[in-house]
Amino acid sequence: MKCGPPQWMSEMCAIVKERSAAGIGRSVRRASFRGAYPKPLLPFLDVASETPVFQAYCGAGTPRFANDAELECAKLLDYYRVPWEYEPRTFVLEQAEDGTVIEAFRPDFYLPDQDLYLEVTVMKQSLVTRKNRKLRKLRERYPDVKVKLFYKRDIQRLVDRYNLDLAS
Repeated sequence: MKCGPPQWMSEMCAIVKERSAAGIGRSVRRASFRGAYPKPLLPFLDVASETPVFQAYCGAGTPRFANDAELECAKLLDYYRVPWEYEPRTFVLEQAEDGTVIEAFRPDFYLPDQDLYLEVTVMKQSLVTRKNRKLRKLRERYPDVKVKLFYKRDIQRLVDRYNLDLAS
């Protein structure tokens, strides 16, 4: 049972040193800029892109997050000891006659205790139309699959409501 906040900083420092020694670069977003980094979409998401050691993670292998918002959501799930997997399944939404996959959807997280998939997006609300369309297709093709989409505003509400400091 946890008695206090997780020790992410020490774990992350060790991972950063280990990855640097191995020659593994930073995320694509940060690697392409010289000098000052761009301002993050949400200030609380300005964190290192390296993966800490998770305790509630029940997937195979080390998760490789697509963005910092997914990493922070994983930390939150892990802190509250909610068992989770990262991108464990890809749902085929459309196939060609020869069986080639034309369109697919891979939710970010799966919570086995709740039998629920989570998709996290920090795109501007005006740009999530494509993701919403894919979610509608998923629900039509797989009616028994439960999926929840968290928008940028939902993540901000969690931070505001619970006074979270997700940039730790």
